[in-house]
Amino acid sequence: MTVRFDPSAPYEVEEADVVYAKPAGRELLARVLPPVWLAHPELDDNVPAEITEAFVAAYSKAGGQIERVHFPGARHGFMQQGGADTEKCVALMRNFIGSR
Repeated sequence: MTVRFDPSAPYEVEEADVVYAKPAGRELLARVLPPVWLAHPELDDNVPAEITEAFVAAYSKAGGQIERVHFPGARHGFMQQGGADTEKCVALMRNFIGSR
């Protein structure tokens, strides 16, 4: 099943989706949000770039540290096949995790 993201579609926010914070909440939230490393293949037909971009923007706005890496010419699931992109992706993930 493929799910397509429509950024113009209405989204109803439920109470469980809302994070309540005092004015200093962004700083507090930044301390509890883990750093994120995110790989996004250019030709991903499963997760549209708009979803990734919205997540990166929202996470950053909430005070989280996020690093996104693009993989030109790669498709969704590229990590399941061997190759240069897979090796690069694994090396970058290890470096990100090791630097924390």
